[in-house]
Amino acid sequence: MTILHGEGSGRELLEKLRMVIRSRRIRAAARSFMMQRIDDGILVFLLNKQAASVGKVSFCENAQETPLGAIKVTIKGEGLRDLVEWLTE
Repeated sequence: MTILHGEGSGRELLEKLRMVIRSRRIRAAARSFMMQRIDDGILVFLLNKQAASVGKVSFCENAQETPLGAIKVTIKGEGLRDLVEWLTE
């Protein structure tokens, strides 16, 4: 298992994710998926690692769904609903 940990602040860190969500036309599904995963100031979701390796977004319910595993994304802070709206607008 490979673990890569990164930290940062600002929406610009998520611009690539935003662009891929828009280009794939999955905004409504992505919004619904992410909104359900906001809990007490933390948003956690999994991305299919194989899809991400070719520049696509595919959300996972659990890491065992995919042969290569998943990428865990954790976002902490205030205004997470607004952030999800921005990502999926």
